[in-house]
Amino acid sequence: EINSNVKFENNTFEFEDVSKSIVSLNLNMRKSDVTIHNCSFSKSRLCADSDDPYVNTIRAELVSKLNISECTFYESGNVDGDTYGGGNVIWVGLNKGTKKNENIECYIEKCIFNRTAAPIAAYTESVTFIGNILYECGRNTFRISSREPSTRGFILRDNLFTKHILNDQVPPNP
Repeated sequence: EINSNVKFENNTFEFEDVSKSIVSLNLNMRKSDVTIHNCSFSKSRLCADSDDPYVNTIRAELVSKLNISECTFYESGNVDGDTYGGGNVIWVGLNKGTKKNENIECYIEKCIFNRTAAPIAAYTESVTFIGNILYECGRNTFRISSREPSTRGFILRDNLFTKHILNDQVPPNP
């Protein structure tokens, strides 16, 4: 049962100085349906005291459904050109102190991740990642693990991974 609907639409979250930035959205609302559409996020960074979860832009905990579409993430978790070690752009799930995962449904569609740290870490298998562009993203692009089994599973379809940071050359087409 959804208790509330929360919508972020056509917003820009931008930090000029990455050393003074914070997590852009911290969503901690039980049984909520959250939509983030056509938003832009630039230069968010991992907060020094944020080792659980290890996130720099969107933290979604306890929500029932998270829909992120047509958003742009630029240099989130990127510190001085380094896309390693800056946390995950999007983190979905429950922190270590919570025993039961409520299997948050997460949909990330038609987004652009440009020179960011790893795009997603999730403690739910119910993640759909479709039609996104990932340009020069950090290692461990996806970290998906689950504390409770999911009937839906993880879906990765129709995405473009290009000029990945681990390989300075654009990968050849299969």
